[in-house]
Formats: sequence, structure tokens, C-alpha cells
Amino acid sequence: MVSQAPDGTIQFRFFRPEARQVTLTGDFNGWDMANTPMTRGSDGWWRYQLELPPGCYQFRYFSDGQWYTDHAAFGIEHGPFGINSVVKVDRAVLEEARPEAARPAVVKLPHISETDNRALDGEIGGADASRAERIESALAASPV
Repeated sequence: MVSQAPDGTIQFRFFRPEARQVTLTGDFNGWDMANTPMTRGSDGWWRYQLELPPGCYQFRYFSDGQWYTDHAAFGIEHGPFGINSVVKVDRAVLEEARPEAARPAVVKLPHISETDNRALDGEIGGADASRAERIESALAASPV
């Protein structure tokens, strides 16, 4: 299983309670079987956590001399040596995880009221819509 945490880290989990050793390999580490050993939990799940730039990556687990594909990942792709799992690192989650000071400044549109600007920032109403959708809607409704 693979998931992306709110802070942007990617969490890999592989259930193999009887395994002696599990490593995470993928195109993000040059398919190096020694570079990313996973840690076994008392619950039988092996875990590894890392940060990756946004994009799609192929990976597999290597355990006790055998390769394993994670069919619960974001997808699978055929590779030169079998079926690889795919992890997708989403830019939006990474952007939201950045500290406030590192985020780009909010641009206020001068011909839109302060109330509309606050709505564009998601402070009032429209929380389900993206900022781009809220800007388009506000621009269409405002006299220019």
C-alpha cells in the first residue's frame, strides 16, 4: 500500500509478517536493493517513508530473494522485468504542506470587492471549488 501524507511524504507499507528482510526499490533510487531497507512492525507490516518530487515513479518490493508488486498502489505498469507498481506524488498535497511563509503571496484583484477576494481565498463560501474556479466565476460576475 502507498499513501501520501499531508506533509508530502510518501508512505510505503507491505504486509509480509513471515519475511526476514524487505527492501523498497524503484526508479527513484536506481532500483538499488540495498539502499532502502524497510522496517518491520509488530503488526506484520513493513514500512518505509520518503519524500519525492512531484511525478510518477515505478517501484517494487524485494523480500527474501523475491520481487513483489504492490497491486494496492496508484497503478501498475509493465517494465522490462515484470509488472511494476506506480506511485504518484501529487503537487497539490506538497503545496498545501508548505509552511505559510513559504507559500506564494495571495494576489488580490483590485476590481473585485474585499468580500469577493475573501471568497476567492476560500475564507467564505466556495470551499469545495478550486481558487482558479472561484476567480473565473468572480471575473465573469464582475463588471469590468
